[in-house]
This record gives sequence, structure tokens and C-alpha cells, in this order.
Amino acid sequence: MEKNNANHDPALAFMRNKFQHMEDMGENGELRPFGKNSDAMFEKLDIIRQQQIALAVDHIMLENGNDSTKRTNTTTDTSEGFNKTTQRFLQGAEELERLMVKLDDLGKSMAGFHELTTSLNEPTQN
Repeated sequence: MEKNNANHDPALAFMRNKFQHMEDMGENGELRPFGKNSDAMFEKLDIIRQQQIALAVDHIMLENGNDSTKRTNTTTDTSEGFNKTTQRFLQGAEELERLMVKLDDLGKSMAGFHELTTSLNEPTQN
């Protein structure tokens, strides 16, 4: 039985061309699941995760601090009690302000991540 390779040459050339194209795309980073910027995207996600954890810890600490401000003993000196309450209130206000700054930073990080992912979805111009 004689093999007729001439009939297969165009198909083989087509397949070689397509495989070469896929190999080139792999070398250029075009086959990455999230595109060329996937490293930057995951770095931003890691920063966001760290900020969320820090925010959660601070929120828990703020809540626990409020629990400790409940009156456990009665003070005969009302001015001393007032001063302690004022001090706790001011400390809580400072902690809340720090929490709000961290929340703002988290919002900015998420906006940056959204910008990055939006730019990945835009068609490239050749």
C-alpha cells in the first residue's frame, strides 16, 4: 500500500502554523489565564486581602474596647468617672478615625484593582 503524503502536506503545514502560533502566544504571555498583567493583578489582590484583615482586626479591637467601657464599678467621685469616660470616648474616636482611614485605603486599592481588571478586558489595538 502506497502512502500519499502530498495530500496531507497542506493539513500538516496548517497544524504546524497553528502550533507555532500557540507557542509564540505562550512565550509572549498571551495564554495566561488573566493576561499579561496577572502578576500585578494578584499582587493587588494580596494587598486588598491584607488590608481587609487589618481592618477586621481593628474593628474587632474597637468593638472589644467598647465592651470594656461598660461600667463595672461605681465611683464615688463623679468627676473621676467623667474623666475616665471622656478619655475612653476620645480614645475610641481616635481608633474609629484610624479605622476610617484604613477603610478609605481599602477603597482606593479596590478602585485600582478595578481599573487594572477593566484595562485587561479592553480590546488591544494593533
